[in-house]
Amino acid sequence: MTVDDSENSRQADGPASTDDSGLRCPKCRYNLTGLSSHKCPECGRALNWDEIRAAAVLTPQIHFEKASIAFKPIGFVHTWLTVLLAPWVFARQSVRFIHAGHALAFGGVCFAGTWLSLFFENDVEMMMAWLSTAAVYLVFQTILLTLIEPHGWRRPVRTGRYWLLVGGYTSAIMLTEILRGPPLIALSDVVEFLLGRSAAVKMPFGDPVQFYWWLQIVVWLVGLACCYFARMRRSGADVFSAVSASLLAAGALFLLYCATVEHVGPRFYDLFENIF
Repeated sequence: MTVDDSENSRQADGPASTDDSGLRCPKCRYNLTGLSSHKCPECGRALNWDEIRAAAVLTPQIHFEKASIAFKPIGFVHTWLTVLLAPWVFARQSVRFIHAGHALAFGGVCFAGTWLSLFFENDVEMMMAWLSTAAVYLVFQTILLTLIEPHGWRRPVRTGRYWLLVGGYTSAIMLTEILRGPPLIALSDVVEFLLGRSAAVKMPFGDPVQFYWWLQIVVWLVGLACCYFARMRRSGADVFSAVSASLLAAGALFLLYCATVEHVGPRFYDLFENIF
């Protein structure tokens, strides 16, 4: 989970601000925003403002995490749309708090959706190879973002945990693979294209499938870049530095993805082809 250290270090007698609707009585959940009393006006419980502020910081902001059991499907759809269509909103939510169980469950559903789409194509080898490759890539992505985040290496476990859980939510893009499959763009194809030696990688509008692949990649990378930007701003970076670093991070992730597709995917495919 992510907690703003500055929030935890405050030692004031009352709330530091009046704009946090997450300040609630731990007993009756009465909204304490704007109050400075040491007792809850609703139930009379003695209040520890340090604990109340810490609890407010850790209040889930992501809709999937806030939804009750009965409304989890609606929460899932809401969060899925937020990750894909309003990633800056998801970034603001996730940088405050991410619940590990919810993030992993969300990612698991997205992986399962891809599994079902490939299963209907009766290509078991392809299905297993792609899901294995995606899982390996998720680990690579977590390691890379942990290493390149400024100051992240000082707390690698905490930083890595955050990026792993973000990876669970940004796996939302996998549910879009039901229509056209995963974007299988190899690193060598990208290099050859950039050097003008090959047209194997067609840019948008050159081919419907390629267009959809590029759209998937852009949407997915924008989501991760927004999260990286939020982390940078949270650590005190100015806007220009945060934007520049986020763009570089997105570029590095794209190259890592293409390299994984080229060098890891075929090995899994050969493995499962021999098994099945």
